Amino acid sequence: MNSVRPMLDKIGKDSVEDFFKGIPSDIRVSGNLNLPEAMSEWELNDYFSELSSKNYSGKSLLGGGNYSHHIPSVVPYLMSRSEFLTSYTPYQPEMSQGTLQALFEFQTYIAEYLGMEFSNASMYDGATSFVEGILLSIRVTKKNKVLVSRAINPMYRDVLETYANAVGFEIIFLDYDKSGRTDLSKIPNLDDIASISIQSPNFFGVVEDLDRVKPLIGNNKTLFITLFSEILSYGLYRSPGEYGADIACGEAQSFGVSQSFGGPSLGVFAFNKKYLRNTPGRLVGETVDKKNRRSFCLTLATREQHIRREKASSNICSNQGLCALSCITYMSLLGGRGLKKLARINFNSSEYLKQQLESIGCDIKFTSPTFNEFVVKYPKGFIESTAINSGFIPGIKLDNLYRELEGFYLVTVTELLNKKSLDEFVSIVGGSK
Repeated sequence: MNSVRPMLDKIGKDSVEDFFKGIPSDIRVSGNLNLPEAMSEWELNDYFSELSSKNYSGKSLLGGGNYSHHIPSVVPYLMSRSEFLTSYTPYQPEMSQGTLQALFEFQTYIAEYLGMEFSNASMYDGATSFVEGILLSIRVTKKNKVLVSRAINPMYRDVLETYANAVGFEIIFLDYDKSGRTDLSKIPNLDDIASISIQSPNFFGVVEDLDRVKPLIGNNKTLFITLFSEILSYGLYRSPGEYGADIACGEAQSFGVSQSFGGPSLGVFAFNKKYLRNTPGRLVGETVDKKNRRSFCLTLATREQHIRREKASSNICSNQGLCALSCITYMSLLGGRGLKKLARINFNSSEYLKQQLESIGCDIKFTSPTFNEFVVKYPKGFIESTAINSGFIPGIKLDNLYRELEGFYLVTVTELLNKKSLDEFVSIVGGSK
């Protein structure tokens, strides 16, 4: 208590009890905590092994923005090296050449992969990256309305609406049609519209008809924003740059970043050169030092840590460098051919499950091409808990996300579900009829 007294005197409190007075007594623990006796290290290992054996060990058909992919063992091994694991933000470039080079390589990989001119050095996650694209379009065009597809990830829309309430811009939603694609026939006059945002593949896994967007914009200054939550799809489909996108943003967790029970994620933000000065976050550039040796520096940093707060483009604009490094390590290991092959495996497996489910009477909601997820209604008599107890989580229920899709599930298939597993799941669903 002798060591506590000076601290209480410093903050002007008479007792420890007085210090916690602001917390209601009915939610405070009184008396000693009910803790077990201390264990040896080996006893503790046995205890946690026993606990972990109670975890659910079935197979998952969940997706919707966070995907289960195989991560080569070399990725976590390299990420665990101290020079990577302990580094953070390169505030002192002369001491951070390794970190800066990794971020430079990340920018190069992402810009090349998405077919865009530039990429920043990563962002917080896909949702905030998308919002930053919206905010950039408002800054550039000086307009206060944005068009957003209802078929984008609902969680991304939630984040956008939170920002809209705080910043004060108007969101106009475009509905989707019977095919699962955004209904572009309902696009209003674009004179006062800052941007059009469409996700492809969208939340339903449907591949959008992005070829139509740029011609619809015409000579208007409206920006075309494409977003994604499954970046692997561009191993198979055309990149955002090929469709004339001004900004491409979204989630890159699929590239070497573990799901880790929901985070951290990896936000991607790519753009064309004309928006360089308005882009959020930071960019690393290549240069030479005074001895003419190749080196790297922070070329542009629009964060409040670097410039005046009122001039900063964003305050939520950086990501753990470790996530960006995991991404480029993963991309380097697979290479262009590997990413294309993996995307094809995901597509084929998803199509196989879709056809098998349809053959036993399931209702496949949308007719448009999909990538590795699709919307399905299981036969009457299907009980979700039965599937879970049989070893399969059957997807995301869409009731609370899209009321018009009551009874439907969003089902995702990645390379981790082989044909045997898919056949087993179909058998379980078929047995529920």
